Amino acid sequence: MDYNFPEIEKKWQKYWVDHKTFKTEIDLSRPKFYVLDMFPYPSGAGLHVGHPLGYIASDIYSRYKRLKGFNVLHPMGYDAFGLPAEQYAIQTGTHPAVTTEINVVRYREQMDKIGFSYDWDREVKTCDPEYYKWTQWTFIQLFHHWFNIKSQKAEPIAGLIKIFESNGNSGVHAAITVNWFKEFARKDPAFSSAWDGVFSAGQWNHFPVTKQQEILMNYRLAYLSDAVVNWCPELGTVLANDEVANGYSVRGSHPVERKLMRQWFLRITAYAQRLLDGLDRVDFSDSLKEMQRNWIGRSEGAEIFFPVKDTSFSLNIFTTRPDTIFGATFMVLAPEHELIEKITVPDRKEAMMAYIRDSKNRSERERMAEVKKITGEFTGAFCLNPLNEIPIPIWVADYVLAGYGTGAIMAVPAHDSRDYDFASIFPFRSQR
Repeated sequence: MDYNFPEIEKKWQKYWVDHKTFKTEIDLSRPKFYVLDMFPYPSGAGLHVGHPLGYIASDIYSRYKRLKGFNVLHPMGYDAFGLPAEQYAIQTGTHPAVTTEINVVRYREQMDKIGFSYDWDREVKTCDPEYYKWTQWTFIQLFHHWFNIKSQKAEPIAGLIKIFESNGNSGVHAAITVNWFKEFARKDPAFSSAWDGVFSAGQWNHFPVTKQQEILMNYRLAYLSDAVVNWCPELGTVLANDEVANGYSVRGSHPVERKLMRQWFLRITAYAQRLLDGLDRVDFSDSLKEMQRNWIGRSEGAEIFFPVKDTSFSLNIFTTRPDTIFGATFMVLAPEHELIEKITVPDRKEAMMAYIRDSKNRSERERMAEVKKITGEFTGAFCLNPLNEIPIPIWVADYVLAGYGTGAIMAVPAHDSRDYDFASIFPFRSQR
């Protein structure tokens, strides 16, 4: 006989709702299993085909685990904050709270018609104050904590202040902003440019409160710092790399510029080793673990300072292979590097500024993905190899990213394919 879809589906979907068939209770007699889907953004268009494509697969697995005796938690929610809601409100003149709630109801109806086995008592809406009060609480906790490398955990910033008041910071092993003291000394003539950031209890206690807070900002797990971002003046917001294509916003095709801006950061890098260690204790596939390790991106290496010839500046680079320093034939700065304007010779500045403007309007993702087109500009400046004082030309190229290491590299073509490709195009020996 034929499957009477409208009648059978309607009957059982009503039964599931009335009896809360998929509600998850605390039951310690059964093993737990958690199945989490990506929360959709509730737009006016409703679910697109990509949503149920993934949700059906996870729903099948949820039902399978229930039949195998597991106490399955399978929730659903809505990623309801963000640029789309804001832009839709501007375009229509309707408050985003109104349109979002209408869209949430529509999504819920569509998912119910498909018959997913969600525990709707645990529904999450990221625009609900009952939800985001906890993200705000988390941020506040991060702001008031620092990461103690010795104990490998976060500790209250109030305790760190007491340490500073009694002993200074020489014995503190913390995850901090790299070379924060250099910027600190540059802004304040009271500090020598040679200051290494170490202060005594006496010095700390005599710092003005504003200076103390500036220092603490470099220790906090939630902190303010400057970074190059994708800024879209038309949309009035910062965009993620995947929201930018060829220098324009994906939403609205508005021009996007790379701009240095002050913003909040979370010191997730402090937890890199704990994250790596934790991968050994989770039941993930080897391929997924490798993806996670690459995402964490923890590197061990050395910082090396190359004096810039005929100046008072030094080029600070991070390398995982300091043993290849004798193979460094040129240096490369990211287009956002602060030293470029200071060291570029006068007759090259016009071409350099044009190159920087073009590079800054490309997202980091585009710059990393582009391997066929190799570009660069010579600053006209040289730095000295600190081990043998051989002069090394300093270039600017967009394959170096400001967010990796110090935003500068020593290029060793014999051991790096991108350095080799760059060296194959641009002549270096004739410039010495």
